Amino acid sequence: MNLWPEARRRDDLIARLGQDAAPCTATAGEAPAECLDSASEPLAAESSVFWGGKLLPESIAGEARVPFVNAALPKRLGGFPFWRGSQRFMDALEPIYTQGSQRGMNAFLGEQSSAGPVNQPSDTER
Repeated sequence: MNLWPEARRRDDLIARLGQDAAPCTATAGEAPAECLDSASEPLAAESSVFWGGKLLPESIAGEARVPFVNAALPKRLGGFPFWRGSQRFMDALEPIYTQGSQRGMNAFLGEQSSAGPVNQPSDTER
């Protein structure tokens, strides 16, 4: 049984998120000025312009760097339950994260990589 009406839950959520904006009450086909984001711009009506896009600013990706700590998320989560590998879970993952981070940075910078798959297991390990 729903004891809290939908509108009340939405208002509570907005308040908890720290947004003081009044909810937009626009219906389909209309967009009142208070509902539009001041930074937004309308979509192009011509399909070639819409699908062709335009150049993105150089700062779109933000700061790109190899992480200071490799495999930070798995380290934070701890051991993997029921892991049946011959080596420790983190010992198996950390080199993959290290190589993957470097390869990702190389791809971001547009550098070609001649290396094969990262740590491909041998037939005896499968």
